[in-house]
Amino acid sequence: MTNLTTGEIETRYDRKFYFEILDAMQETGSVNMYGAPAELTKHFDVPRREAMSIVTEWMKSKVVNDGS
Repeated sequence: MTNLTTGEIETRYDRKFYFEILDAMQETGSVNMYGAPAELTKHFDVPRREAMSIVTEWMKSKVVNDGS
């Protein structure tokens, strides 16, 4: 098994591409978003841990700061 550096992982698993997929999943309501990592793994062959990282980062990007 090859050990990838962080840069190689980020290139291999382009966040922008997956964020667009996750946005589409959310907009269509086709997937409960807590099940999204499994969908990335199933349909895009993303390793489970990396899929969790992608979805967590995507969810954090959706948090709205209300100023409090």
